[in-house]
Amino acid sequence: MIKKKKILFFGFGYTAQALFRRLDRQKWKIFGTYFSQKERKRMPGGTLLKFSRSTLVPNKYFKNLTHILISIPPDKLGDPTLQKHFLDLAHSKTLQWVGYLSSTSVYGNWNGKWVDESFPLRPLEMRARRRLNAEKKWMKVYNDYEIPVHIFRLAGIYGPGRNALESIKRNKARIIIKKGQFFSRIHVLDIAKVLLASIKKPNPGSIYNVCDDLPSPPQDVVVYGYRLLKKELPSPIKFKDAVLSSLGKSFYKDNKRVRNKKIKKELRIDLTYKNYKIGLNAIHRSIN
Repeated sequence: MIKKKKILFFGFGYTAQALFRRLDRQKWKIFGTYFSQKERKRMPGGTLLKFSRSTLVPNKYFKNLTHILISIPPDKLGDPTLQKHFLDLAHSKTLQWVGYLSSTSVYGNWNGKWVDESFPLRPLEMRARRRLNAEKKWMKVYNDYEIPVHIFRLAGIYGPGRNALESIKRNKARIIIKKGQFFSRIHVLDIAKVLLASIKKPNPGSIYNVCDDLPSPPQDVVVYGYRLLKKELPSPIKFKDAVLSSLGKSFYKDNKRVRNKKIKKELRIDLTYKNYKIGLNAIHRSIN
C-alpha cells in the first residue's frame, strides 16, 4: 500500500480550494483550517479544524505531516501560523514542502516597469508591508531551521465566481482610466498548477512570481468582459474623478508589470490561461 502524503492547509479560501481539488485523495491525507463558522467551507474527503490566535491546531495533526500551505494573511500582530505553530514546524522531521502565499504588492510601485524576483522590495501600503515582514520571517526559519519554505508572490487572482464578468453582471464594474497603469493577474487554476509543480520539485528557499504573460491596464479587462457579454459599455471615468474606497485607491498606487520567467524555467510551467482574454473566454463558455 502506498503511504499517503499529509497536507495541512492553513486557511481554506479560494486559492487553497483550487489546489485541494487537484489533489488525489488516494494519495493524500488532507486537513485544513477555518477561522469562524461563517468562513467554514466544505472539504469532501478532508478534515477541517478551527484555527485562530486562541484556538490552535492540535499537535497530533503535525505528526507525519509532509506538506503545508499557508494562505492566511498576516494581521497587525504578524503571521498567525508562524507565531502559533513555529515549534511544531521546527520540530517536524517529516516536512518536505511548505508553501507561503504572498503578494506581488511587496514590490511596490515601479511606474509600469517590468519587475522580477531579483528586484528591490519597497511596499507602499500597510497590507503589503505586513506581507513583506511575513516573507522575511518565513525565510529566516528556512535559513535558521531548514524548514523547506517556498514563497509564492501572487498577482491579482481571478477565476470561476471571481472575475470581471461577475462584476459586470452585478453592475459593479467601471471603466476607470489611469494613463500608463498596469496590473498583473493570474487565474486561480494556474496558481494550483504552479503549487503542484513546486510540490513535485521542491527547492526550499525559492521565491516565485505567479502571474500570467500579459500585464494590462485594468480598463482593458473590463471592456473585454462587456464585449464578451455583449453589453453596452458604460462611459469611462478618469481616475481623478472616480469615487473609490481607500482599498480601491490603494490598488492604483502600485504600477508595475511582473515577470513570470522563473516559474517557466525552474518549474516548467506552461500556463493554461496565458492572459485575461483566454481566462475570461473559458469562464464565459463555462457559464453559457
